[in-house]
Amino acid sequence: MSIDPENPLGPLSHGDTPPIDAALRDRIESGLRVQHASLPSGRPPNRRSVPRWLVVGPVVAVLLLVATIGLVLRDEAAVAALELRDAQNVTVTLADGEVVVDPGDGFALPDGAIVVVGDAGRVTIDEVTLSAGAVVTVRDGQLVTDVVATTTTARPVVPPGEPSTTTPPADGRTTTTTTTTISPGDTRPPADRPSDTVPGDLAPVDTAGPAPSVPPAPEPPDDGVDDRDDVGTDISVALRINARDGGVFVAWHTEGVVHENWRVVVVRTTDGSEPTGPATGVVIAEGDRGDILERRGDLPADIEALGYRVVVLDEGEGVVASSVVQTLTPP
Repeated sequence: MSIDPENPLGPLSHGDTPPIDAALRDRIESGLRVQHASLPSGRPPNRRSVPRWLVVGPVVAVLLLVATIGLVLRDEAAVAALELRDAQNVTVTLADGEVVVDPGDGFALPDGAIVVVGDAGRVTIDEVTLSAGAVVTVRDGQLVTDVVATTTTARPVVPPGEPSTTTPPADGRTTTTTTTTISPGDTRPPADRPSDTVPGDLAPVDTAGPAPSVPPAPEPPDDGVDDRDDVGTDISVALRINARDGGVFVAWHTEGVVHENWRVVVVRTTDGSEPTGPATGVVIAEGDRGDILERRGDLPADIEALGYRVVVLDEGEGVVASSVVQTLTPP
């Protein structure tokens, strides 16, 4: 018999199918009925479901990842917080009003904490040391000095009431010599003010009439410079220094410097002295804000201690405001 290569099972469809044993047929039918009865009414057979852990597992993994990131960020914030040690005669006032005197080593300074170093006191915050008299507030991880700007180069003003003496005129007439002192609060007209005129029986007599009056001195021109020592400007000066990459990282910023002719400089000393202005140290930077990295190779070889200060200068190079001095041991 030839076989069709395209339909090799074709001959089987024409053959006689052998009869099925009645007992076998009954068993098959009985088994099918039992299986059908065990199924819920109107529902197809359940397929094998996916294990629940395969669905829940990724969700749990994502939640663990988020929690881990949160913990890491919180740990980094804790590390970045300023820590205090070696406190002597130091008072810390927290933002909620709690006062801590001479806190122990490792005390964390949160934002808003005010640190006051008393007489003969000192404290180390992170790597920098503050001396007696320092008052700083912690803001955004920096030590901020809040001051009222005070100029030191005000224009001199002649005080009222300077003694004035009339001199004999060139025409030879004799006049009475008079010295009058006027107190700043004396508002009486000149005619009613007392004078130190010599008594009439001893004073020479003016035989040529009244002496010409001396005109008042002209007022000095207004050059735009404020005559007052206290210019009433609130200034905040923030400074933070720390050892980094074998050098010193210095970051600073100021707020409230509104005068166009004022400038801000960062002054540094290396002999352990406290810089008070450009004349007492080296100006390493200038500007209202910024940051620099002083590398070890750029510093002098012989360093006793590094002192940094931010100084605000007026147009006459006088110190208007400044931060507290932060001292750092050589890196």
